[in-house]
Amino acid sequence: MKFVVRDFRPQLADPKPSLAFQDGTDPKCIFEYYQQAIASEPDYEPEKEHLVIICVTARMRICGWNMVSVGTLTEALVHPREVFRPVIVRGAYGFVVCHNHPTGDPSPSQADMKQTRRLSEGAEILRLKLIDHVIIGTRAPGREPYYSFREGGLI
Repeated sequence: MKFVVRDFRPQLADPKPSLAFQDGTDPKCIFEYYQQAIASEPDYEPEKEHLVIICVTARMRICGWNMVSVGTLTEALVHPREVFRPVIVRGAYGFVVCHNHPTGDPSPSQADMKQTRRLSEGAEILRLKLIDHVIIGTRAPGREPYYSFREGGLI
């Protein structure tokens, strides 16, 4: 049997995960993973912001994810310590930060940009790889259903 740590409690894991990044740096793959693996959880509340950390190996294979914060309609409070803890506990090479915007608009707020800068600085000190921060929204004409800080040049 294989176990993973989720919220620091052992839970039985699928021995052959059906979901993995095709390319860990592709925000579309990250968006699809979030939709399939995280937003489909029975206790997921789409009307609240959820900040999730997806941990990856050096080969960009997912080694787990953690729900770090569940917030309100407009924000999910998080301290860098809470973000780095699951990455370190899992012995991950790097991580992707994901959070949803319940309004459906994936545009980053000033608070999102400030938090991403803090996480980037902390990751550099800890020698962890912040791969991307992807904001999850909904599909709409003329825009992607996500925003990638890496694609936006902010990481």
